[in-house]
Amino acid sequence: MVAIGSYSKNINKGDLLFFGDDQMNICAERSAGVNITVGELFRNQGDMEITITKVNLVEANGMRKLDAVLVEHVPEELLMGLRDGWPPNDELFPLPEKWDSRVKAEGAVIEPGEEWSLVIGLVSYSAETAFTKVKIVYKDKAGKFYEQIIPMKYYITSNCKKAMEEY
Repeated sequence: MVAIGSYSKNINKGDLLFFGDDQMNICAERSAGVNITVGELFRNQGDMEITITKVNLVEANGMRKLDAVLVEHVPEELLMGLRDGWPPNDELFPLPEKWDSRVKAEGAVIEPGEEWSLVIGLVSYSAETAFTKVKIVYKDKAGKFYEQIIPMKYYITSNCKKAMEEY
Protein backbone atom coordinates (compact mmCIF):
# COMPACT_ATOMS: atom_id res chain seq x y z
CA MET A 1 0.00 0.00 0.00
CA VAL A 2 1.10 3.51 -0.71
CA ALA A 3 -0.51 6.44 1.07
CA ILE A 4 -0.03 9.95 -0.15
CA GLY A 5 -1.25 13.04 1.62
CA SER A 6 -0.66 16.67 0.84
CA TYR A 7 -1.35 20.15 2.08
CA SER A 8 -0.62 23.43 0.40
CA LYS A 9 2.38 25.33 1.69
CA ASN A 10 4.63 27.54 -0.43
CA ILE A 11 8.02 26.42 0.83
CA ASN A 12 10.01 27.29 -2.30
CA LYS A 13 10.15 31.08 -2.03
CA GLY A 14 13.71 32.11 -2.77
CA ASP A 15 14.81 28.57 -3.66
CA LEU A 16 16.18 27.87 -7.13
CA LEU A 17 14.83 24.32 -7.34
CA PHE A 18 11.06 24.05 -7.65
CA PHE A 19 9.41 20.80 -6.50
CA GLY A 20 5.85 22.16 -6.40
CA ASP A 21 3.85 24.10 -3.88
CA ASP A 22 2.43 21.17 -1.92
CA GLN A 23 4.01 19.43 1.05
CA MET A 24 3.63 15.68 0.43
CA ASN A 25 3.71 12.63 2.68
CA ILE A 26 4.58 9.43 0.86
CA CYS A 27 4.22 6.18 2.77
CA ALA A 28 5.02 2.57 1.90
CA GLU A 29 3.51 -0.15 4.07
CA ARG A 30 6.54 -2.43 4.19
CA SER A 31 8.67 -4.16 6.82
CA ALA A 32 12.10 -3.19 8.16
CA GLY A 33 15.02 -3.92 5.87
CA VAL A 34 13.11 -3.21 2.67
CA ASN A 35 14.64 -1.03 -0.03
CA ILE A 36 12.41 1.43 -1.87
CA THR A 37 12.93 3.90 -4.70
CA VAL A 38 11.31 7.33 -4.69
CA GLY A 39 11.39 9.89 -7.47
CA GLU A 40 10.52 13.58 -7.44
CA LEU A 41 10.32 15.92 -10.43
CA PHE A 42 11.91 19.37 -10.09
CA ARG A 43 12.84 22.37 -12.22
CA ASN A 44 15.67 24.89 -11.95
CA GLN A 45 13.60 28.06 -11.70
CA GLY A 46 16.66 30.30 -11.38
CA ASP A 47 18.42 32.26 -14.10
CA MET A 48 21.79 30.50 -13.86
CA GLU A 49 23.09 26.94 -13.74
CA ILE A 50 23.42 25.20 -10.40
CA THR A 51 25.58 22.29 -9.28
CA ILE A 52 24.27 19.83 -6.70
CA THR A 53 26.91 19.25 -4.03
CA LYS A 54 25.06 16.98 -1.53
CA VAL A 55 21.84 15.02 -1.10
CA ASN A 56 21.32 14.17 2.58
CA LEU A 57 18.56 12.75 4.74
CA VAL A 58 17.33 15.11 7.47
CA GLU A 59 15.00 14.46 10.40
CA ALA A 60 15.65 10.79 9.63
CA ASN A 61 14.42 8.08 11.95
CA GLY A 62 15.28 4.46 11.14
CA MET A 63 16.08 5.13 7.49
CA ARG A 64 19.20 5.66 5.39
CA LYS A 65 19.98 6.68 1.82
CA LEU A 66 21.35 4.07 -0.56
CA ASP A 67 21.95 6.35 -3.54
CA ALA A 68 20.69 9.48 -5.30
CA VAL A 69 20.67 9.98 -9.07
CA LEU A 70 19.13 12.39 -11.57
CA VAL A 71 17.12 11.27 -14.58
CA GLU A 72 16.33 13.75 -17.33
CA HIS A 73 12.59 14.44 -17.50
CA VAL A 74 10.77 13.52 -20.69
CA PRO A 75 7.52 15.50 -21.15
CA GLU A 76 4.35 13.41 -20.70
CA GLU A 77 6.34 10.62 -19.01
CA LEU A 78 5.00 9.20 -15.76
CA LEU A 79 7.21 10.14 -12.84
CA MET A 80 8.77 7.27 -10.92
CA GLY A 81 6.85 7.90 -7.68
CA LEU A 82 7.51 5.02 -5.29
CA ARG A 83 8.71 1.52 -6.15
CA ASP A 84 9.96 -1.49 -4.28
CA GLY A 85 13.68 -2.20 -4.47
CA TRP A 86 16.88 -0.36 -5.31
CA PRO A 87 18.02 0.00 -7.96
CA PRO A 88 14.63 0.00 -9.66
CA ASN A 89 13.90 -2.41 -12.48
CA ASP A 90 11.10 -2.60 -15.01
CA GLU A 91 9.43 -5.77 -13.71
CA LEU A 92 6.42 -3.97 -12.18
CA PHE A 93 6.58 -0.52 -13.80
CA PRO A 94 8.47 0.70 -16.85
CA LEU A 95 11.66 2.60 -16.09
CA PRO A 96 11.88 6.20 -17.31
CA GLU A 97 13.00 6.52 -20.93
CA LYS A 98 16.26 8.22 -19.88
CA TRP A 99 17.08 5.80 -17.00
CA ASP A 100 20.19 4.41 -18.69
CA SER A 101 21.65 7.93 -19.00
CA ARG A 102 21.07 8.82 -15.33
CA VAL A 103 23.82 10.72 -13.49
CA LYS A 104 24.90 10.85 -9.86
CA ALA A 105 22.98 13.65 -8.14
CA GLU A 106 26.09 14.98 -6.41
CA GLY A 107 28.08 16.91 -8.99
CA ALA A 108 25.22 17.20 -11.50
CA VAL A 109 24.87 20.57 -13.27
CA ILE A 110 21.31 21.78 -13.91
CA GLU A 111 20.72 24.58 -16.43
CA PRO A 112 17.98 27.22 -15.95
CA GLY A 113 14.56 25.85 -16.88
CA GLU A 114 15.70 22.21 -17.01
CA GLU A 115 13.47 19.55 -15.47
CA TRP A 116 14.89 16.43 -13.85
CA SER A 117 13.71 13.65 -11.58
CA LEU A 118 15.65 13.20 -8.35
CA VAL A 119 15.57 9.43 -7.77
CA ILE A 120 16.61 8.16 -4.34
CA GLY A 121 17.09 4.67 -2.96
CA LEU A 122 16.05 4.38 0.70
CA VAL A 123 16.16 1.53 3.19
CA SER A 124 14.36 1.10 6.51
CA TYR A 125 16.25 -0.40 9.42
CA SER A 126 13.53 0.26 12.01
CA ALA A 127 11.13 -2.39 13.30
CA GLU A 128 8.66 0.46 13.83
CA THR A 129 8.04 3.48 11.64
CA ALA A 130 10.96 4.81 9.61
CA PHE A 131 10.73 8.29 8.10
CA THR A 132 12.85 11.03 6.60
CA LYS A 133 12.99 14.26 4.65
CA VAL A 134 15.66 15.04 2.03
CA LYS A 135 17.93 18.08 1.87
CA ILE A 136 19.72 19.18 -1.29
CA VAL A 137 22.78 21.42 -1.07
CA TYR A 138 23.72 23.19 -4.29
CA LYS A 139 25.64 26.19 -5.53
CA ASP A 140 24.97 28.62 -8.32
CA LYS A 141 27.48 29.63 -10.98
CA ALA A 142 28.56 32.60 -8.85
CA GLY A 143 29.55 30.20 -6.04
CA LYS A 144 26.66 31.00 -3.65
CA PHE A 145 25.50 27.92 -1.72
CA TYR A 146 21.86 27.01 -1.03
CA GLU A 147 20.27 24.39 1.22
CA GLN A 148 16.77 23.24 0.42
CA ILE A 149 14.60 20.61 2.06
CA ILE A 150 12.38 19.12 -0.61
CA PRO A 151 8.65 19.22 0.20
CA MET A 152 8.25 15.46 0.72
CA LYS A 153 8.39 13.28 3.81
CA TYR A 154 8.88 9.56 3.24
CA TYR A 155 7.66 6.77 5.53
CA ILE A 156 8.22 3.02 5.62
CA THR A 157 5.94 1.41 8.19
CA SER A 158 3.36 -1.31 8.79
CA ASN A 159 0.56 1.26 9.21
CA CYS A 160 0.66 4.41 7.09
CA LYS A 161 -2.41 6.08 8.58
CA LYS A 162 -1.12 5.69 12.14
CA ALA A 163 2.42 6.78 11.19
CA MET A 164 1.31 9.99 9.50
CA GLU A 165 -0.90 10.86 12.48
CA GLU A 166 1.96 10.27 14.98
CA TYR A 167 4.91 11.71 13.07
